[in-house]
Amino acid sequence: MDFTHFEKSCIFSAFSNRSFSVSVLKETRFAILFASYFVFAFFFGSGILSFFLCFDVVIIS
Repeated sequence: MDFTHFEKSCIFSAFSNRSFSVSVLKETRFAILFASYFVFAFFFGSGILSFFLCFDVVIIS
């Protein structure tokens, strides 16, 4: 199956947009988690903050 140049560029942009939205989703999730860590730290002290932070960084990466 032979693609034209226009079709190739459309497919390429669809793939790059998808990966871009995935990275934005990860960044947003990380920002929300980071904000909730500060709330946890405020109520429970800094020990539980570092535990959760290490735990989630391992999961994300």
